[in-house]
Amino acid sequence: MSSLDLGGSSRPRRHRGSRFVATAAVLAAALLLGGCFRPLYGPTASGVTVQDQLAAVDVVITPRASQERLIHYVENELNFDLNGSGTAATKQYRLEMTLTEQLVTSSVNQTTGQAVAAILTIIADYKLVSSTTGATLISGQARASAGYDRTPQRFQDVRAARDAQIRASKVLAEQLKTKLAAHFASRP
Repeated sequence: MSSLDLGGSSRPRRHRGSRFVATAAVLAAALLLGGCFRPLYGPTASGVTVQDQLAAVDVVITPRASQERLIHYVENELNFDLNGSGTAATKQYRLEMTLTEQLVTSSVNQTTGQAVAAILTIIADYKLVSSTTGATLISGQARASAGYDRTPQRFQDVRAARDAQIRASKVLAEQLKTKLAAHFASRP
């Protein structure tokens, strides 16, 4: 053992050159991949921003029996998400959708047999239609769920269910906005 070896470690010494090469490789990869990234809300190839295209979407929900409140929540959230600025935009697209609401009891009191928790799921079957040509641009399904506690007190139970509708509507609107934005960003 030499007099300079104070640590007594038998590990081989790393070369500073290999650390430099590894760092340089990571930086080069980051620079190369950075050129592939395009911001979602940046200008598109046509020069129109995604936000302008989102503002040009008219939301049309086909009503079903006893869904007035649910339609109101989803429509308000979507209109705010798509055109929160309130700028007047010519509607070039129609987002046509139907909503389905499902309620599943997730927990039952073993003594009374009463439901004590529920999960509300909103399912939206949608299609984006060009207002000028009538062509369907994209279609699909989005769903959002929200849980809530059920109680024997009727008003409290109704209010909790309504709150679950509002929360699920917000999530559903955000999903639809993201799907539309991805579509508009990928168009030439």
